[in-house]
Amino acid sequence: MATRRAREVAGPRPLAGLEDPELRGIVAAQELARREAFDAAVVARAQERAESERAEAVEARARALRRGAVASRGSAWGTRAVEAAEALAGHVEAVVPAVGRAASGARLWGRLMALEEGWVRSGLPALSAWWSRELERWICGEQRGLVARVGRRGGKSSSICRWAVAEVVAGEHNVPDADLGVLAVVSAERKDARERVRSCGVLLARAGWREVRATGGTVKRGEFVQRLGSGDTELLIGTDFGVRCIRVFTATVRSVVGFTSIGIFGDEMARWRDEDADTNPADEVIASLMPTLATQPLARCAWVSSPWSTLDAHHRMFEAGDTPGQRVIYAPTWIANPTITEEQTRADEPDELKWEREYKAIPMPAVTSVFFDPAAVEACMALGEGRRGEK
Repeated sequence: MATRRAREVAGPRPLAGLEDPELRGIVAAQELARREAFDAAVVARAQERAESERAEAVEARARALRRGAVASRGSAWGTRAVEAAEALAGHVEAVVPAVGRAASGARLWGRLMALEEGWVRSGLPALSAWWSRELERWICGEQRGLVARVGRRGGKSSSICRWAVAEVVAGEHNVPDADLGVLAVVSAERKDARERVRSCGVLLARAGWREVRATGGTVKRGEFVQRLGSGDTELLIGTDFGVRCIRVFTATVRSVVGFTSIGIFGDEMARWRDEDADTNPADEVIASLMPTLATQPLARCAWVSSPWSTLDAHHRMFEAGDTPGQRVIYAPTWIANPTITEEQTRADEPDELKWEREYKAIPMPAVTSVFFDPAAVEACMALGEGRRGEK
């Protein structure tokens, strides 16, 4: 009796006592089908719950932004900056189920790892463990944006350039035939962005792409054209999806319009500068950049910088933390790039405040950045000289 009761509690055992092989096979198939149906139902419920939670998070973000817009009317921050923050949060992107972005990202990550294996075999240094882990979490995750605060010489450019190349050659972006998918590299100065494009050219060559001279013909699959002249600075790359482009832009509102973007690399964003206004133009530049992604819901944005002060847009994005639209990461130089030790960085920069900013990736307090910014001091001195000359 006890044994029978134990069997009833444990549930049926469909194959017990069945000696006929054919009958056993039928029962086993039925049991497998039942389990698969159960598993499918569990997965469907989990996906439905995840999408519902994501929708709720986006709506909560939208409500918070609307409240911020109302509260900021008439202030220096203003509604335009709130609109930029809304874009950064991913609120204006086309609705894509999280599982879709994650699945596409997983395929992209696999291609990046295949490329990385070839790059290392060709003699290039490997991604550090920190960069590899953080890039995988971002690319395979749900958030469009990556906000990275990393110390100087922390491997920012070399690591993000690897993502940029993989995004261009393997990203699943639906760009019309009459259009050109562009991955935008935005830097404070054109020469800095040009260096990033050169780095991407090296990566393509090491991965087997053949550099050809610029002609009026179509760039074929497996070929790339490098243009580094005074006009457009770009790479035209022949991929399985047609011709795509990595193009240089300076961080100005006028330069970042009029193209379809499949990705954005904001390089050293905390140090962007509008020379005329003597301010960091990141808020306005990003507000102009985000609409270039409007038709590309799987595009990604990497806003990568060492810190400067607590007054710029990159700092505000970092302080906002992880949201439905962005993932935030941080590392001092010696964590992101273990080939450099903390002791080396201290020897290179004995000034504690500068060391914290440049290598530990801690921004200067607002009061310090205002009163001791060299550009601000020079401007004040020039103003004083001018007034003395008027007397």
